Amino acid sequence: MISKICRMMRLNEANRYFLEMVSKCYVNRGAKLGTETFWAYLYHRYADNCYCYSGYAFMGMADNDKLIRGKIDLEDCPIYDHGWLEFWYKDKEYVFDSRLSRIVRKKAYYLRFKPKIEYQFTKEEILSKYLVEGRATSSQNGMLWVVNKNIDNGEKGHINGVMEGAQIKLTKDGKVKKFVAYDKPNG
Repeated sequence: MISKICRMMRLNEANRYFLEMVSKCYVNRGAKLGTETFWAYLYHRYADNCYCYSGYAFMGMADNDKLIRGKIDLEDCPIYDHGWLEFWYKDKEYVFDSRLSRIVRKKAYYLRFKPKIEYQFTKEEILSKYLVEGRATSSQNGMLWVVNKNIDNGEKGHINGVMEGAQIKLTKDGKVKKFVAYDKPNG
């Protein structure tokens, strides 16, 4: 009983850490709809998908965390294409999966969903690809804006939808201070 309580407390601590990390992530839904925090956006469950949800949250996480693309085993669909993120907190690995709207221990996630990883990315890999001349420009508010509309649509891992139109503010040492995704309004 005590070990179960300790596991729950560690999970709650990891969840607070995750919430703190993604507090620098926002989603701009256009002039009429405004900008929301990542959690408000996730709560509303707009027509987006796991690739966007995991990608938006990932931009707030630590540099050694991973954005994952692959397949998971669901009861009604044994080969479900999916995206999630994996992160470390106090020497334990956790998973954020938008289908669950929460974090879980990686060990439990892998046991339950039997994921098959196809692609995994670090933040450095993503930023080094998108924050380059021709793909990003400085905006008046001191943020970098990913503007290239001719991004390779065949790119692996569904990263284009996360990065296209995004604004990113970096610290002097290159860490993401603020990430504002752009979600094209429907209709």
